[in-house]
Amino acid sequence: MMKNLLLAAVLLFAGAPSFAQDDLTCDQIRRQLEKKLRDMGEKDFYLQVVPFDQVKGARVVGSCDDGKSRIVYRRS
Repeated sequence: MMKNLLLAAVLLFAGAPSFAQDDLTCDQIRRQLEKKLRDMGEKDFYLQVVPFDQVKGARVVGSCDDGKSRIVYRRS
């Protein structure tokens, strides 16, 4: 339960717009999110950058490329 709550908090803040992320590539943002999740103890997952209209069956944890792409979380 606590792990789900922490994951939800990271996902909430990761998806929020940030002025500091304006110059970052999708891959850089994905790596930052991966690090945050691993630091929280999350295992057996992967993050993938997909076009915004191809987010089927995945949890969105961030966006990039001026909103044209989404970073999705999937369990391995």
